Amino acid sequence: MQDNIQMKSISLYNFEQKIFWTLVIFIGLTFAFYLYVIQSTIVHIVERKTAEIQIRDTESEIADLESKVTKLGQEMNITLAEQMGYREISKINYVSRTPTLTMR
Repeated sequence: MQDNIQMKSISLYNFEQKIFWTLVIFIGLTFAFYLYVIQSTIVHIVERKTAEIQIRDTESEIADLESKVTKLGQEMNITLAEQMGYREISKINYVSRTPTLTMR
């Protein structure tokens, strides 16, 4: 009977040890996952700020180019175009929109 009690107490001790280490591993994995989520969030925030800065710079460049195009468009006239080598077309050919061949 003494052996039976010792066996039960040893098996109970082993069971408690297994539960303890299972919980320790679970808590460790949960903490590691928490750290990963925090790190991932910080990285995404930094990347988003960088992307916003790049978008702002690109929009600024586009606005500058649009203003240059508008300025050049206002300066363009017939005499300037002729000086640059352009000439007016005397005969204009249009492409017909009516199909000549159709599939049925």
